[in-house]
Amino acid sequence: MNDEQIIQFVRNSLNHSSLQISDKTREKLDKIRENALKISLKNNKKPAYTGYSIALSSDTLRQQFVAIVSSLLLISAIATYSAWIHEKNEDDQGFLDAKLLASDLPIQAFTTSELSQWLEK
Repeated sequence: MNDEQIIQFVRNSLNHSSLQISDKTREKLDKIRENALKISLKNNKKPAYTGYSIALSSDTLRQQFVAIVSSLLLISAIATYSAWIHEKNEDDQGFLDAKLLASDLPIQAFTTSELSQWLEK
């Protein structure tokens, strides 16, 4: 038997045997557990078992935290890059307009049909 099979066997045995416990016995066990927790807290010790457990290990939680932080960093980097590209494109368009208007071409050059056709393309 490997470890997984042993764990499955123990889990099934405990589940089956817990169905046979009477309500009175279950209440007694709950009281004993509460008293043990109170004594543990009085001794300033962290209780070994509080009655609640999380199904995820600390490694899994750490991996999820790293994945979330990495995703947020990636999203913020993409948003920053997109904003930078958009701003750069606006600056380039304004730069070209200013260069055309400040050039040494006479105003009549801007009214020619060739320039109009070129701009429409």
